[in-house]
Amino acid sequence: MKIKTFGAVDERSLEQLKRCMDAGDAEYGVLCADHHPGYSQPIGGAVAYEGHVSPSGVGYDIGCGNKAVCTDLTRADLEALGGVERIMREIAQRISFGMGVPAAEKVDHPVLDKIANAEFRPQRKLAQTAANQLGTVGSGNHYVNLMEDEQGRIWVGVHFGSRGFGHKTASGFLALAQGLPFEGRATEGEMDSPPVLLEVGTELGDAYIDAMQLAGEYAYAGRDVVVAKILEILEGFVGGSMGDDSVILEGVESDEATESLFSTVHGAGRVMSRTQAAGKARRRKRWACAHRDCDRLFELDGISAHNPAPKHGVCPDHPD
Repeated sequence: MKIKTFGAVDERSLEQLKRCMDAGDAEYGVLCADHHPGYSQPIGGAVAYEGHVSPSGVGYDIGCGNKAVCTDLTRADLEALGGVERIMREIAQRISFGMGVPAAEKVDHPVLDKIANAEFRPQRKLAQTAANQLGTVGSGNHYVNLMEDEQGRIWVGVHFGSRGFGHKTASGFLALAQGLPFEGRATEGEMDSPPVLLEVGTELGDAYIDAMQLAGEYAYAGRDVVVAKILEILEGFVGGSMGDDSVILEGVESDEATESLFSTVHGAGRVMSRTQAAGKARRRKRWACAHRDCDRLFELDGISAHNPAPKHGVCPDHPD
């Protein structure tokens, strides 16, 4: 077996990758620079199976990815017409964020007709979910970014996937792999469980490929819709881990790209997994300095109906 790695190698992730490769007699695997342990297959890892497809390797957020669009606007254009804060407020009003939240503005798209008439018939039952959430961003590490590059140009960047439609598709096939109905609830194994593999050429394997491709198409459609709405907002006014700078990448064809199975870092990383983070968050009110070069964030704890938030304080670095 041949494994291409980038950056410092996490040994548990490497063992997970080897276990997945052994299960499907795969010859090639890769660990990208942001890899870390996942359920069965490491996050940031890819396996080139011959004759198999892995629903557990693809994961629940089928087609999760990024889209970036360069506009002809500059930071000065945005500031002259209300500023970034005003634009982001408009984005938050028109685009829905959050787990299971339906779209604030319903849209029509050809992918919805494809889902209503999906080749894999159980997916047709998810048509309403798909319609409700098309053009929404979701939660977790999914986001909308406005970015300024070195030339002063404004970019729109979004990161999310196939929302509830993809999640229910993945859950259904994991259930089918365990002999349950599509609507059944699959039993999750331990973190280091063997991968779920479906043989290509079988009824179930080919059905998953069709369903996965449709969910991926839905993810691309969702990103197109969100970016289009943001461009409408910007015209109306004339991605990395959350909190970090985002970068625009362009693939370069090379031997190393082939060895990497044409995979790269996903970005939008987390300090903890969703399971680790569960129950650790506490609600807070915050205010941030409005100066463009300041990253100070001030916490206002203990706020309630009987103890309302005080007026915004003064940033010691930028009192004006």
